[in-house]
Amino acid sequence: MILRIIVAILLIMALSTTLYTWLNDQNPLPKSVGKDGKIMLKTKLPEIKVAAVYRIVDVERVLIPPKKNLREVKFVPSESEAINILNSYLNISGYNGLVLKNVETVTTKTINTKTGEITKVKPEFVSIVYGREINGTPVIGPAADGIVAAVADNEVIYLSKLWRKVEKIGEKRIITAENALKKLEYGELLNNPLYTGTKLEIRDVKLAYYAENENQKYYKVVWLFKCVDEYGNWVDIIVDASS
Repeated sequence: MILRIIVAILLIMALSTTLYTWLNDQNPLPKSVGKDGKIMLKTKLPEIKVAAVYRIVDVERVLIPPKKNLREVKFVPSESEAINILNSYLNISGYNGLVLKNVETVTTKTINTKTGEITKVKPEFVSIVYGREINGTPVIGPAADGIVAAVADNEVIYLSKLWRKVEKIGEKRIITAENALKKLEYGELLNNPLYTGTKLEIRDVKLAYYAENENQKYYKVVWLFKCVDEYGNWVDIIVDASS
């Protein structure tokens, strides 16, 4: 008996959860940060005491539902061609700080259920995920700016976009990375990350702008701790940088 298994479904999801969830997709994780276990610093803490503040002037939201189902797709371009198709569609030069986060060809597989052998692999579309940085500082959070698209038959067949027009209004003093680490150890976090095992290694620490929802007036300045647990899962921990 041949069973056709779809290994990836067209990216029909709200952009409000796309980028942050995609970057933090983990196996089931039982332990909360700051509760038990050992947190080990494996990198140098940045010495930054002031950060730029950005006001959100306008928000652009676009959702183009899937134009066709997978059975209708006849041609899947290469990943580089798909990026060019999307960039041309978006007029990419108008998006300052756009950063390519992921591109992959999504396939369906036909599997022989008796032998477990994959008998056919069929490309269905190319998925593309863009994030955003502002002067090199990433925008993160459940409502982070970004673009999620699917390309097939030399056209964009799905698009979800959330993009903000912002302006710098000044600078503000922030807590040091050292003090942010103390808040992390006490579990004073903006997100609720989980991890496996008893140890968590902090591999990188950087400033970021946090987008909690689509209606906020300013980006929140945060410290982002990029960590790895004992099983190699990447875990993002976010601490408010407000002084």
